[in-house]
Amino acid sequence: MKAGLFAIGVLVLMTSCKAGYGPLEDHSAFVSAQLAEDNRTIVFSAHRFAYRAATSWRAFPDGGIPDYVTDVNLLGVYDLQTRNVNIIRREKNSEWQPDSGLFSILASKGSMALVSQGGQLRGEPFRMEVKHFLIDFKTGNAEVLNLKADLARYGREFGYIYLVNPDGTLVFVTMSQKEAQEYHSLNSSEYQNSGLVPEIWIRTVSGSYFKVASSAHYECVRNGEVIYWEPSTRDFMAFSVINRTTRKDPTFKEPGYEDVTKGVILSSDRKALEYGDKVDGQWKYERLDLKPNLLK
Repeated sequence: MKAGLFAIGVLVLMTSCKAGYGPLEDHSAFVSAQLAEDNRTIVFSAHRFAYRAATSWRAFPDGGIPDYVTDVNLLGVYDLQTRNVNIIRREKNSEWQPDSGLFSILASKGSMALVSQGGQLRGEPFRMEVKHFLIDFKTGNAEVLNLKADLARYGREFGYIYLVNPDGTLVFVTMSQKEAQEYHSLNSSEYQNSGLVPEIWIRTVSGSYFKVASSAHYECVRNGEVIYWEPSTRDFMAFSVINRTTRKDPTFKEPGYEDVTKGVILSSDRKALEYGDKVDGQWKYERLDLKPNLLK
């Protein structure tokens, strides 16, 4: 009887731990989330991540390398009405260093989402990378973008990116590569007096890039025109995407404050999504029935 119990104990130990590694640790978590314009669909990213830490001789001399069991990046949508979950992109990590290459939801417009993915790539030498995707979260169709390389061909570095149309049109407030290097070496007051002037660029749905203006003061895209203001005159200007012509727009008024009354956040431990309603100025959140370690 004792021999049988001993054998069972050994079997449990062998299945829960590998030689030289500790017990399985699950660090799965949500990464980002946004409520779509329909106020019904939550677009989210998550990371399923579990490993066994190195122990004993495997941990010598500097802690060792864990045994990575699960490392999967996910993009999904959650329907607040039906409570259904749909995973629209699933990527087992083979390109990035472990616990890297996470998806982040940058913006959504209609059924389109702009998503970034970045971190340290595997292999030598050490190299950081960032990629972007345009994903139709209704159909699951995805377009892989290389915005960094595309803008570099024009001598620009992307700074702020805006998804301005459900068709995937993007607006950038960019710097030249030289200016970007200088910017990173300046504090805020030095930058304001540096004379560096960013440029507004646009990427059309066909993938064409062109300059809109030398200005950092982008406002919006309205009726096919990029609206910005000219620092030297304080005039609002309108650039036609179709005709590539610029005119003054004295009718444009800066939009007033828009009170957001619905939204989604990550829980403090990133183990859940919380949907919120703002009532009488107070947010009330509901924890949704999603667990990152159970997403398939």
